[in-house]
Amino acid sequence: MNDTSPEIEQIQFEMMQKLGSAKRIELASEMYMAARESIIASLPSRLSDQDRRTALIERMYGKEFADDFFKERRK
Repeated sequence: MNDTSPEIEQIQFEMMQKLGSAKRIELASEMYMAARESIIASLPSRLSDQDRRTALIERMYGKEFADDFFKERRK
């Protein structure tokens, strides 16, 4: 879904370009952590630590990635 007009998208892009690389990395890290915390908060509390990690990876990167990521650990 993209509900941002091309004009506003261009303004956002220009604003981000004016920031230093360290600030862009900081903002990306903050967005990642906010998404991660939101996903963790939405998971059922009854999950084991391993199931919680698996669910987090599945929601962030997709089931195929999670299956590949945890394949060696499941043997």
